[in-house]
Amino acid sequence: IIIVGAMLTSLVIAREYENGTMETIVSLPVGAIEFWAGKAIPYFFIALIDMLAAILMGQLLFGVVMKSSFWLMIVASAVYIGVALSIGLLISVKTKSQLVANQMAILLTYLPSLMLSDFVFPRENMPLVLRWLSNVVPATYYIDILNGLYLRHLGLAQLWSSFAVLLAMFAFLSLLNIH
Repeated sequence: IIIVGAMLTSLVIAREYENGTMETIVSLPVGAIEFWAGKAIPYFFIALIDMLAAILMGQLLFGVVMKSSFWLMIVASAVYIGVALSIGLLISVKTKSQLVANQMAILLTYLPSLMLSDFVFPRENMPLVLRWLSNVVPATYYIDILNGLYLRHLGLAQLWSSFAVLLAMFAFLSLLNIH
């Protein structure tokens, strides 16, 4: 999800700057929210389809069955995709170069999500500094939700704190993008 969400969207606005079409877009009667949404919505649906395909393949090929609510998984994934899109668009706006945007997206999203989020290495075994740093990685909270939904049969009552952090990250990053 982070690859589609952050890495692909990090190239979207940077491409406009490199092609010289950003001046034309700025002159259009489109507000920041409409512009941001127009750039993010296609990638949102691509990432959502990827996530649904991964769930289906996990069930069909590997027999991995979700123990909790499918709809809670959809909501969690939608919020996480929103966070990933917001990070990607923010990188794209700040870098204005596709090469730099791609490298920044890898360094700021993909690698921390892979290494610091409890996906590969348990957070309990990390040094205190890395454990603290993992608290700002959105994938940490998404993986916590996935563990609760897939392995422990938890609901929103038990997972609300991870949802709240992801929603707060989405709101904060969206505000940064719009301004």
